[in-house]
Amino acid sequence: MAPAAVISMDVSPPSPSSSLNSTSSSNDNVRHTHTHLTYSRHHLVGTAMETIKIAENGQYINLNGTKVEVKNDLDYAMENCVHYDHEFDFYAAMQLYDMENSCENTANGVNNQLGTLDEAEGGGGVLSASARRKSSRRLKGGLNKSMNSIRKSLSSSDLLKFSFKSSSREKLFSRTSFLVVSASWLEAASELLNASSNPNSNSNNSNPNKKIIRVGVLNSASGTTPGGRFLNGTVSQEDCLCRASLLYSCISQPKFQSDCSFYGKNRSFRYGTSNCVIFSPDVPVIRKGDVEGKLLDNYEKVSFVTIPAPNAFTTSTTNPGKEYTSETCDSPSTLQRSASFLVTPDNPLESSVAEDFDQKFEVKRRALLSSLSDRIHRALSAFALGNCTDLILPAFGCGVHGNDPAMVAGVFREMLTDPNQFGGRFRTVVFAIPPSRKHNYKEFAAYFQKKERAEKARFQRAHTTVG
Repeated sequence: MAPAAVISMDVSPPSPSSSLNSTSSSNDNVRHTHTHLTYSRHHLVGTAMETIKIAENGQYINLNGTKVEVKNDLDYAMENCVHYDHEFDFYAAMQLYDMENSCENTANGVNNQLGTLDEAEGGGGVLSASARRKSSRRLKGGLNKSMNSIRKSLSSSDLLKFSFKSSSREKLFSRTSFLVVSASWLEAASELLNASSNPNSNSNNSNPNKKIIRVGVLNSASGTTPGGRFLNGTVSQEDCLCRASLLYSCISQPKFQSDCSFYGKNRSFRYGTSNCVIFSPDVPVIRKGDVEGKLLDNYEKVSFVTIPAPNAFTTSTTNPGKEYTSETCDSPSTLQRSASFLVTPDNPLESSVAEDFDQKFEVKRRALLSSLSDRIHRALSAFALGNCTDLILPAFGCGVHGNDPAMVAGVFREMLTDPNQFGGRFRTVVFAIPPSRKHNYKEFAAYFQKKERAEKARFQRAHTTVG
């Protein structure tokens, strides 16, 4: 398999001199942010309410005065949302997915080879089309018999730790290209759709002969409230996604509120969240991805994976890969109390306390790495099972959840470049980092961006090998 590639583009974070200080007013307090226009919380709340109204009506009037119907595509997205429970075995599902594809491809390949062999030997059609189909059916029957036994074994809990080992897995792409961009998530998705001349949109100018791609966006979501606080005018990633797209209508459906489903399950946790996943296919995006949020002339369709990022402050050390569900010996308050004893180790007692804290810190770091790896793997698996070809990813959990961007970028790189995991699964992976998050941008660029100075052209492709 060809190595993964890195693409460079003009993605340097804007300098302070080129950015405008925008203001967001609330309770007579002014908050300064780095954007290119002035906006208010009242404007964002109004935009969110208008988006909900558009979803209810199934249509909107664009800036040209043209009515744009979204009802059919929104209904499709809502009906085809998939919920993956916190115990869903993605490793087993991916293995089955690969083997089923391999079964189909192998049978079709043999069928074609029989026809080619017949012609090469001058059979003159001795092996008729019906005979070739019969041979293909026999082959499929044998493969399906094997598949049924595999399905039974995959339901066993011993395969929860099963890793990708299927040598017959079909690669969708010879290599994955990476971008690190200083932009909003839906702006990056729109650029990717336009660069691909993708017919997966509502534009009348789309070329039906072009290969359809499906762009997936990772939503670092609230585990307890659909859409986070986007109705309050806040600007987290999920808030921005729900204002500009009709994602809120998909994830706020009653079927995701029950005690055993996404939001009900997360609300039952005293600390942290579960690793449940919602996949929402081909959701209409009706606005530009900036804070102004102008309506698009024609909407685009983007698929979303909704999953909470692990919280670095509430990750359990007694149950690796999980977050707290109740008070434990290593609960947040306990760790905070132990941190208060950390002093300069000038005497044996204080040195012992410091060493003990260092050990607890390392245990905590490993537990957080396990939790990050689990959730990122689940998110990427959901994209793959949803047939997404290109991804837009955030600095997952590197905001209020306190995750180290270097650790997050490292986990993404390992999984996306490993041919036994997700190497070759996706054509292009874009890490979209908001301009105000310069530290996150630097860390992700260090893992994925080309070392030389980038050419200043949007999506200009210059490939280098990822070592």
